[in-house]
Amino acid sequence: MAIPKLEFDAAEEKLPSLFSVTEQIEDDLKAEEAQLAKDPELLKALTDQYQKIMEDASESLALKIDPTPGYVIKTHLLEGTTASHPAGVKLLINVAHSEKVPEPSPATEQEIQRAMKAVEGASYPVPFVVGNLREDVDKGANLCLVCDAVLNTKVYEKTIENYDFKLFIAEHAMEHIEDKHNLKLNRDIVFPKLRCKGKLEVINLPVTRKQQSPIITEVSLPAAVAKNKATKETPSPRLPLDQIQNPQQSLAVPIIKPKYSITEEKTSEKNYMKILIDVPNLETTNSSTLDIEPSRLIFYAPQHYQLDIDLPGSIDIETANARFVRPKKKIVVKAEKK
Repeated sequence: MAIPKLEFDAAEEKLPSLFSVTEQIEDDLKAEEAQLAKDPELLKALTDQYQKIMEDASESLALKIDPTPGYVIKTHLLEGTTASHPAGVKLLINVAHSEKVPEPSPATEQEIQRAMKAVEGASYPVPFVVGNLREDVDKGANLCLVCDAVLNTKVYEKTIENYDFKLFIAEHAMEHIEDKHNLKLNRDIVFPKLRCKGKLEVINLPVTRKQQSPIITEVSLPAAVAKNKATKETPSPRLPLDQIQNPQQSLAVPIIKPKYSITEEKTSEKNYMKILIDVPNLETTNSSTLDIEPSRLIFYAPQHYQLDIDLPGSIDIETANARFVRPKKKIVVKAEKK
């Protein structure tokens, strides 16, 4: 079969060599750099314009969660955080719900009961989206703190039907708030007759550019785990590193590969893979992403860290969960091995 002749085959004009084109590009770049060096105001204007573009792009890649009020947990700070927030200050946790928050990984009622009884090796991680810590006043006009903890609607409905499960979820909510806001909370709690304290926050949750799916972890709003459903039959394309780096890194702190370790945990019933990622320079995971595939992990914290590794074995991504342990500056990822 004859291959048709393309139009550019007949072109008579001689194209410039690759070397001459490269030299011209380098000369143009040097000229632009020299111009920016002489004009700080132009450099600032371009930087501000770039940041605005990045902010707009970030807003467009967000999942809006407008939670529904549920009930309130009243507790107190065991340790003060600031002079205005001493030990003993009341904290009211708004337990709210939304169908946009993922459900926990599938588990039998027996497995859930084992986790509720804190049986060794048992686990039933519940995804939460934790809001900001804000000030308010109680009925006596005394200062109190308020924080929203949003979970899946089906999980919330089960807490209404089962009081023991409600206590179990309350413990989860407090743990997540402690992790995010670096607090220590009193476990002596009560459930006042309130659906919520103040107005619930509308949360714009970041989503991955790769998957356009919610980034929600077992800890709180900042951290990010997007479970990739790719299989061997439908492989997920591996993005080159330069496509997922933040272009702003050249103007800020260089992105580095964090230290990490991978270990195996065994119980009488299951084997788990545990990945620890050291992030000593990270104060929040607000814009971070963590993508998990059966044999691959990708972690990205803009202007700080980037990690793309193959796992030593295959994991069940449906059981994967991640936590940001702020005091120790570690990301902890755990999943069952296949």
